[in-house]
Amino acid sequence: MLGFRAEAETTGITCDSHELEDARWFTREDIGRFEEQGLRLPRTDSISRWLIEEWLKEEPA
Repeated sequence: MLGFRAEAETTGITCDSHELEDARWFTREDIGRFEEQGLRLPRTDSISRWLIEEWLKEEPA
């Protein structure tokens, strides 16, 4: 499995319903409130979780 990071040029999202059920942007603060929003992070052994945790460790731009 591969995982990649990229930087978006816009905040607009086009979600192909045949590929994804949902797509949204989240801030660091949003992720800190996931539990109260009824959301959860990916499994701790997933690449997606590792990418998120590495991003959270960085200083905000």
